[in-house]
Amino acid sequence: MMKSLRLKDTAILLSVLTFATFIGRAALDFRFVFNDPSLISQDLGTTTAIFIFYMLLFTGWLWAHIKVERGSRTAWMWITIFASLVVLQSISTTLVFCPTPCTTAWPLAEVINWSNTVLGLPAMYSAFVQFRVSA
Repeated sequence: MMKSLRLKDTAILLSVLTFATFIGRAALDFRFVFNDPSLISQDLGTTTAIFIFYMLLFTGWLWAHIKVERGSRTAWMWITIFASLVVLQSISTTLVFCPTPCTTAWPLAEVINWSNTVLGLPAMYSAFVQFRVSA
C-alpha cells in the first residue's frame, strides 16, 4: 500500500478524489453553514468574499494539476497544501463544530467529512512524496 502511494498516478488520483469530496463539502457548507445567520453574516460583502475564497481554492487546485502534468515540482507542493487544508477543515469540523456523529445533513455531511479525511491524508502524503522525488 505504501509503495503505491509513492506513484505519480496514485498521487494525482487521490488529489482528484479529495478535490471532488471538497466540492461536496463546499456545497454542504453553502447550504447549511454559510446560510445560517447565527454563524455567518448574510450581507453581500461577506458572501462575495466567501465565493471568491472558494473560487481561488478551486482554481488554484486545478491549475496545480495542469502544472503537474507539465512537469512542475512547485505544483506538487501546492497540491500538498490544498489537500492539507481539506484535512485541517475536516478534522477541525469533527473536533470542534460537528462531532461524530454530525447530525447536520445526516448522513451526507458525515460521509463527506470522513471522505475528506480518509482521502485527504494519503493525498497529502502522496503529493509531498512527489514533491520530494521530483527534486
